[in-house]
Amino acid sequence: MPGLLERQIFSLEERKQQEIIAKMRYLWESGDSILRAEVRSWALANPNALPKVLPLDRSTQSVGAADEDSQADINADPESIPPSSRRCLRALAHHEDSRVFSFVDRADSTIYQELSEWSRVANSNVSRAIEDDSPRRGRMQANAGMIALIQEGALLQPEDFRGVRDRDGNLQAGAIVTDLGEYLYVDFLASAPWNITGEEPRAVSRAATMLMAGIVRESIDKGYGGRILVDAVSSTADFYRRMGFRETEQGAASTPEMALTPEAARDFLDNMTGEQ
Repeated sequence: MPGLLERQIFSLEERKQQEIIAKMRYLWESGDSILRAEVRSWALANPNALPKVLPLDRSTQSVGAADEDSQADINADPESIPPSSRRCLRALAHHEDSRVFSFVDRADSTIYQELSEWSRVANSNVSRAIEDDSPRRGRMQANAGMIALIQEGALLQPEDFRGVRDRDGNLQAGAIVTDLGEYLYVDFLASAPWNITGEEPRAVSRAATMLMAGIVRESIDKGYGGRILVDAVSSTADFYRRMGFRETEQGAASTPEMALTPEAARDFLDNMTGEQ
């Protein structure tokens, strides 16, 4: 019977592989974007070794980063990447986001103050856009209007507020969500105004998408299977379509009612985490 030391001896090839895995784990945990890019490149060629570098928990409730959403870590030509590698890259992106964002499930005095700052910044963005005759004027006006509605909703029904914070504690997206018994209804949803302009150091991407992922998980936890209903506007309909929402027969052309079914909800979360 081999002794303990004999059972722990690696072959030269196994030792080399372990050293590479240790290096990749170190590079990923450094948090440096350039070093993490090296891990992503390595993951393309070694998808089966990725769990040893970055163990992924399917049951995690962390929420990870609109909203110009997109899987930025995947090549422009995803079909050129094997499916297992694409799943690995999506998993890496989700894991990185989950370390960046945390879920907020009600409003308090701090949220009110932050929403007041949102309103101030959003209105300043609108004024500047009008002065500059910016093509983004309409989007900034829509953002300011949605923020005002979220402010009011958070004040009247603090338990209906949902949001996500980044690792520095900045509120990056917010929503008012009503529990209607068989599904969740998203009354209003907006990203922080600096995410619209991208002109501040605290600006991030995908915050509204990650907030929606948290709301989908809440719907599942409540036994609704991920069912969500929203009343979109023409400028946000594509944002919801990318997540799997589809128009119902209700609503007007300018404000279509859109629904996320349980199957679409699962697909959305699978695409977020790279699980299938």
